[in-house]
Amino acid sequence: MLVASHFRILLAPLMKLIAILMVLPFLVSYLDLIFRFHASDMCFVGPFPSSDIELLREKEVNVMKSGLAVSDLYGIYRFSKSGRLLSTSIANRKQLGWITNWLILSKSFLPSSGYPPLMNLIDEIRSSKSTLTSRSNMILAFDNDKNSWCFQKHDERLCIQDYLEGTQVLSDKFPPTGISVLLDGNKQVPADQTQSLSISCPGKSGIVSFFSNGALAKIGKNIKKYPNLKILVERPTTSFIILFNVALAFIYWNNRVDVSSVCKDYSKIVYEHELWRSFSGATAHFEPLHIGFNMMSLYALGTELEPVYSSIPFLFYNICLIPLTTVVMMALVRLQIWWTGNDRHQHTKTVGYSGVLFAWIVVSSLESRGTCPVPFLPNVCFKTYEFDAGIGSLYKWTIKFNLGPVIQLLIAQMIMPRVSFVGHLAGILCGFILHWNVLPREIFYMPQVLIPLIMFVHLALIRKIVHLRPNSLCDVSRRQDDLEHGNASRSGTCNWNRSQVAFLVWIPRILIVATILSTTVFHMTSSQMISQVLVTLLTISSTFLSFMGRLSDAGVLWRVTVISLLLLIAIDFMNLPYWTVMEPYIAAVWNAPSLHYLLFLFFLRTAANFLALVIACYFTIETSDVDGIFGNVFGWIVILSHSIIVDLQRTILRLTFSPFQGQGMALNAS
Repeated sequence: MLVASHFRILLAPLMKLIAILMVLPFLVSYLDLIFRFHASDMCFVGPFPSSDIELLREKEVNVMKSGLAVSDLYGIYRFSKSGRLLSTSIANRKQLGWITNWLILSKSFLPSSGYPPLMNLIDEIRSSKSTLTSRSNMILAFDNDKNSWCFQKHDERLCIQDYLEGTQVLSDKFPPTGISVLLDGNKQVPADQTQSLSISCPGKSGIVSFFSNGALAKIGKNIKKYPNLKILVERPTTSFIILFNVALAFIYWNNRVDVSSVCKDYSKIVYEHELWRSFSGATAHFEPLHIGFNMMSLYALGTELEPVYSSIPFLFYNICLIPLTTVVMMALVRLQIWWTGNDRHQHTKTVGYSGVLFAWIVVSSLESRGTCPVPFLPNVCFKTYEFDAGIGSLYKWTIKFNLGPVIQLLIAQMIMPRVSFVGHLAGILCGFILHWNVLPREIFYMPQVLIPLIMFVHLALIRKIVHLRPNSLCDVSRRQDDLEHGNASRSGTCNWNRSQVAFLVWIPRILIVATILSTTVFHMTSSQMISQVLVTLLTISSTFLSFMGRLSDAGVLWRVTVISLLLLIAIDFMNLPYWTVMEPYIAAVWNAPSLHYLLFLFFLRTAANFLALVIACYFTIETSDVDGIFGNVFGWIVILSHSIIVDLQRTILRLTFSPFQGQGMALNAS
């Protein structure tokens, strides 16, 4: 009973972490997916899952002879006004930006199979909208004569039949979702000799249909009555960022927070290594006019651009633009110091979301034919120019340029001299870089990759505290031998007990195994793989520093590891709903393994990363103080995880206690 009570105590904080890190991101992504498919019905057609072939081996199915190949049917099908489903050919997929094409070139040397991040999948859905206007030749429609759904192209036709527990379930309203095979009314052949396919129509199946036809339909009617609530639901990312900035401004005002304690400060970031100021400075506003102008601009830009990028990608871009604009700003300040020879620029301070807003102003201007940036001079407009920067047919790259944002910056500088010219210029440069697709999105616009990468590079090249070779002052095997013989003094500055040594030894090995297994479901250059590699390298370096007795440096690395693992786990679960729903299309385009295999390895990877997170939080407290901005934001997670390890150690101690081991335990000890 005593052990059972300890396990119940251990379970409570564990469930809290799982709910925050896994369930909540999954629900956010799933709700976004539901609203997306509720607004636009579509079907995904791809190859038959190889792992499910055994389900049809004993069945006799029908095949129709036709000039169409099954691979011609793969794609995204969307409803047209006539009620038919029109296809988007996967052969038209392309990637813009000549530097971004390194991801394509790498697939010539590395396996090309793997599940893509949700931003790539949302791009596929968005591109299908634009190609719908060209009326693809492939149509999926219900044939009343055959009483079946058929793929039609000119005079050729292939029809499908759905198998659900041995019963044909066909509807003339929407194609069947699940495993389907091609059919004909005459010839009988074994199922393993057929060319089969899989169809997923999430808008009319399962829980998505329940929400779309039931709960969401009722909510939608009520939302239309309240315009503000409608904006909140239709533009969730814009609404969230506005509310977050306003709430933070109120907290700063209510607590009389000093500007210098949270602002972007060149000397603090570069020389005192306070990288967190990138985020605290970008979201800090101390004057009503400042936050008023910024949030009105964000509302206008978000209303225009969030539907273009979609809500979750728009959130990711906003998160990543904060550190990117900070890096460019630090480079500009450094250039300013070098050019002028004046060290007073080291104390350049900025606050506010304006840098990110200027990046979006650039994107908005480049997406239009022209822009008129001066409110009191409506006739002063600037045209958007296009340039072909590609190399023949090898690289197709079109860049655009508009002078409007630069003019807007100069006018703002003349009207309000206090505004940060360097900070706004950094935003303009990042906006052009974003729209021109200069940087690979898998690295620079994925939060779980960019943020750990910036911190890792800073710690390795500037602070020089990253160690990936075990030049340890405390050998692991020697430490375990010392503990067994009660000779702890030989361990020098590395004073860890038996369980702590076990954690430090095994957690890097577990993450290395998780990284290797991830290569079977993700491409080597995908954000999922890059983030996993970064987390593994950070964990290895943290454990080495802990063994070396450099607790101060180890504490810094453990903090970075905690942040990286939090981002990795949360965004992994945001990807999961899209992987499950779009699995047929993913299998067709990316040659990915079966969904069952993905789910198996996904939860193994998640278990390894979650275990690493709990242990990293434990050693964060053991090697440093959880205070400052890190403690305010992540302190509750670190303390909660630390309590899990402590409760686990106590439970194991009670399970392994023996009166003959020379150990003592007070009665009624907690």
